[in-house]
Amino acid sequence: MTNQVSNIFSWTHSADANTYILQISATNFASFVVNTEYPADTNLINITLDSGTYRWRVISKDNAGNTAVSNPAYSTITIDTFVCPPNIMYPVNNYDTNNHYPTFSWNLTDADTYIWYFGKQIGGVFNVIDSNVFTRSTTATNLSQRMENDTYYWFIVVQDSAGNINVSDTYQLILSGVDYFSSLYPANNTDTKNRMPYFEWQAAIGANEYYIVYSKNSNFAVSYNSTTTANTYITLNLAQVNTTPLGDRIYWYVVGRDVLGNTNTTEIRNIFIDGFAVEPDTRLPINDTLTRNTLMQFSWARPIDSIKYELYICTDVTFATAIRSIEITDSRVLFYDTQLLEEGEYYWYLKVYDVFNNETATAIRKITIDYTVGKPTLIEPQNNLCSTDRSPILR
Repeated sequence: MTNQVSNIFSWTHSADANTYILQISATNFASFVVNTEYPADTNLINITLDSGTYRWRVISKDNAGNTAVSNPAYSTITIDTFVCPPNIMYPVNNYDTNNHYPTFSWNLTDADTYIWYFGKQIGGVFNVIDSNVFTRSTTATNLSQRMENDTYYWFIVVQDSAGNINVSDTYQLILSGVDYFSSLYPANNTDTKNRMPYFEWQAAIGANEYYIVYSKNSNFAVSYNSTTTANTYITLNLAQVNTTPLGDRIYWYVVGRDVLGNTNTTEIRNIFIDGFAVEPDTRLPINDTLTRNTLMQFSWARPIDSIKYELYICTDVTFATAIRSIEITDSRVLFYDTQLLEEGEYYWYLKVYDVFNNETATAIRKITIDYTVGKPTLIEPQNNLCSTDRSPILR
């Protein structure tokens, strides 16, 4: 294949040939574009042809009228003097977008190589910022990096295997506003007990300030805005929206804003805030229990978010020294039996932990164990007294 319309056709000499017949056909030699006989001393000739595909051969001939067809029986030549330029598909000309990492696409033609150029026009000269070379298998590309707000130009140069070159139209692309950007931290669906979590996001081209919008509603029916910041991070106080004992799922996204008020936002994420454990309901023994039993059972109702308990029993209301400190790691266990051998006052409370290691404790309760009573002394009548008094005083 060639893009040259004038080509040299050559062959080797035959030992006894007196003439050579050069035949060039655009069909299967049913008709001829060239059918010329040349003398024996000729073995090459320059022929000018139009674009197209041709078969050609040489027939040697001697004076006796014998002929022989060349080996191979024929060869093929394709003359291609034009390659079609591609049509720009996207972005359209003069496209204004806040996507600073757009996709560029074009259609396929008869070209074999596509060279994409992206740059600026400075002083009437095209300055290449980004480029790439593609085969027929590729019809789209992206920038190698995100670009600043400005006006840019791009086009496609194509080339075929014949060496023909052509160029697409040059399109203008305007990058403006706040670029697309993403949140970095915390990850979506993060669980935490920290009511003042740290948030971080990518810097957005064009933005000069950022703020977070957050809500307990996925549709942001009621929402809050953080303070604005020029940084790409902020620590947010979520205490005002965390009002339930079991925690709250907070939906949030970041807004980037430029000096003209143009904005762009990150994707919506959520974070689950659980700042405290639910206090358990202690059942037995009730406060100020007075009993003679030394075998005591302590029981409570299971809080919905508990994972373990700690039971504290002490003879000192300040719990300076706990005589019992029991860890119960199975939250399904809702009682504890123990022997309190000494008489006196005991104080106890239960501490509960949830999955975020939040903890809370019940109120302190009091138990009094009294399993003895003092013996009375008999005064009168005296022991073994014999009397005629039918109404003696007993004391």
